Amino acid sequence: MTYIFQAKPERYDLRTRLAVGKEVGWIASRYRDQMKTGDIVYYWSAGDRDIRGLYGWGTINSESAFVDSRGTYRVLVSCKKIFPSHINYSVLIEDPILGDMQLLRSPMGTNFLLTRAESEALSALIDDRFGPAWLPEEIG
Repeated sequence: MTYIFQAKPERYDLRTRLAVGKEVGWIASRYRDQMKTGDIVYYWSAGDRDIRGLYGWGTINSESAFVDSRGTYRVLVSCKKIFPSHINYSVLIEDPILGDMQLLRSPMGTNFLLTRAESEALSALIDDRFGPAWLPEEIG
């Protein structure tokens, strides 16, 4: 499965905190029972229009969600690629498939499940912008 994990820059600024190989416990508020090791996650920054968008991708490293010391469900994720430049939300809105993603229609929450069509459209967009080396291994 493929997800988009959203970060609010005032809590977790992807521009400064996302690092290849870095593993973090990401809040798993929705779909946590479906998340499995090896699933792809794309990192999305909320916030102002100029920074809102996709910054890279990673994988889920835990077989199931766990509860942290604050009682919050989380999954372990590690970043595999940071895009050379972020893909601004305005590009996604213009796409006939990606423009209808749950994240763009109702951006509340931290986890968004992509349909197969959305995942394929996102892969095509990444390939077109940056080339196949920037795609998740399972796709590229």
